[in-house]
Amino acid sequence: MTNINKSYLAMVTLVNLGLYSLNLTGDPVGKTGFFGNTVSSSCRNCHSSGAGGSSSLTLNIPSQGFTPGQTYQGVLTVSKAGAALFGLNMAAQNSANATMGTIASSNTRSQVLQSQLTHRRNGGRFNDSCQFSFSWTAPANATGPVTFKWNGLSANNDGFDTGDFTSNGSQTYALAPNAVEDLSSTLFQIYPNPTTDFIHIKRFQSDKSEGIEIVTLEGNLIYRTTIASGIDTLQISTQGWSKGIYLLKFQTQTQKFEIQ
Repeated sequence: MTNINKSYLAMVTLVNLGLYSLNLTGDPVGKTGFFGNTVSSSCRNCHSSGAGGSSSLTLNIPSQGFTPGQTYQGVLTVSKAGAALFGLNMAAQNSANATMGTIASSNTRSQVLQSQLTHRRNGGRFNDSCQFSFSWTAPANATGPVTFKWNGLSANNDGFDTGDFTSNGSQTYALAPNAVEDLSSTLFQIYPNPTTDFIHIKRFQSDKSEGIEIVTLEGNLIYRTTIASGIDTLQISTQGWSKGIYLLKFQTQTQKFEIQ
């Protein structure tokens, strides 16, 4: 087979897979370059010429660590002199390599696919470097650190997957000391959290009837009810609710929970 035919076949294959030209619609998940502590699947699986360029993460989590339920702002910068198109794949994971918290894109350069941040079509078309802004909301039930793992791609934008460079990185943030309250000092508990179809609300004193409210982060009322005297646990269906973070208000306390 001639070199021309080989190139044509490779190009057709990439188009069929949706990966052609820096995977125009976004990188497939799992290309952060890490699995546990081992470098594995990355942008380099499709793009050559290997490692090169740089990528760095800035995130406004305080030095003492993050607080459950809080939202933080971050920027992943991918750069290489002479590059003309940039991409990324980034995940926030716990020590078991499971998704931790919620990542959201903060500009039109990137998007979220299956809980991981990746580029949009031509979203990273800049010269020499590109900044991908995002927010991360810590899970309300966090009990340990979070690690951000990423793979950055610096491409020459020539329409082929050759002459491109990748860079890996990871950064771990601790859970802030005393961020998780002792249940004995709280009035109620929400579980499971995150959830999909329902939540349970368990209060620690049930000698009287008390009202609860669930609102969005914007303050829009979603649900209101009363827990009757003598009942300590209430189940609420969340089927049909939009994915995201909600606030549950009970007496003088407010807790966050997440619907995935």
